[in-house]
Amino acid sequence: MSSEELQEFVRFVPEVKEANALLPIEWRHRSASLGAAPQTSAAAAAAAAAAAAAAAAAAAAGAAGAGGGGGGSAAAAAASGSSSAPAAAAAPAAAAAAGGGGGQGVQATQSVAAAAASAAGEEGEGVLLLLRLVVVVVLLLLLLLLLLLLLLVVVVGVKGYRQRRVLLLQQLVLLLRMQQYQLLLLLLLRVVQQQHRHRQARSSSSNNSSSSNSSSSSNLLLLLVVRGTPG
Repeated sequence: MSSEELQEFVRFVPEVKEANALLPIEWRHRSASLGAAPQTSAAAAAAAAAAAAAAAAAAAAGAAGAGGGGGGSAAAAAASGSSSAPAAAAAPAAAAAAGGGGGQGVQATQSVAAAAASAAGEEGEGVLLLLRLVVVVVLLLLLLLLLLLLLLVVVVGVKGYRQRRVLLLQQLVLLLRMQQYQLLLLLLLRVVQQQHRHRQARSSSSNNSSSSNSSSSSNLLLLLVVRGTPG
């Protein structure tokens, strides 16, 4: 390797060093302008630049060794300096890129954790709402069942009352056809007594007046029956 080639190589070494030092900065500016750039690609670019510089230095050192002499030692020294310089320049950039990637990784982890917590909270609210809905439905069903039972009791009571009234009317019509007036009066007296018992059970305030009236009416009917019977 001639002296001119060595001088050109030594002149070329600072340019490689500056290019390797400016490469991560340009990459960071590009990632900031474009948004979230992948940190793995930045680290890979820095590692590739460092590897290219080391390969060039190793090739230069081999060529200088083949040429021999002091020129080879000077080229080896220059190559070693140039290879160490891009590596030293690329190491902080790679560390900065790795640090940025770690920070963004922590932010991504925190965002994922927050999303998981919000999803769990929404799921818990959904379960509580479902439980409340189930409780409301069960209460409504119980209320409907009670209303059905009350309606059944009312229907049975009304039906029994109507049956008793129909039976009473049938007995009255039968007695009228047979001209059994004494038995008719006794039946009416029995009806009056039953009504009096119902009224007495409902209200105790008017117990004395109603009992006196019913007793007088029942006594009057008994007198009529006794007088109407033959013998």
